[in-house]
Amino acid sequence: SMKLTMEQYKAFLDELAKAKKIELSEIKTKMANCGPPGLSSGTTV
Repeated sequence: SMKLTMEQYKAFLDELAKAKKIELSEIKTKMANCGPPGLSSGTTV
């Protein structure tokens, strides 16, 4: 599996913010508020 260092992850988020033309803090806030990864209750498998 592919793994990122914390510095690589921060650089990725910075590049993503620039590409989407939004503030990095906005991305971080949305990620913090969305909860951990997983299946939502609306997902059927």
